[in-house]
Amino acid sequence: MAENSFECCLRMDDVDTFYRVCVGAGLPESAKGFPRLHPPRLEGAGHRIGALLDPDGTLLRLIGNP
Repeated sequence: MAENSFECCLRMDDVDTFYRVCVGAGLPESAKGFPRLHPPRLEGAGHRIGALLDPDGTLLRLIGNP
């Protein structure tokens, strides 16, 4: 199992297009395994936030600019 305590945030103007590119590149949308994607969703602060976990378990938060 991958294990990593590092994470970072990627801020972008179009998080949904970036997410579709990741899916198109073959990254799986899944709740388990590495690498994997979690789709962007609207959070309480008004940002669309998704996630990409790399093969080592590093969390990359995908944050859309409002």
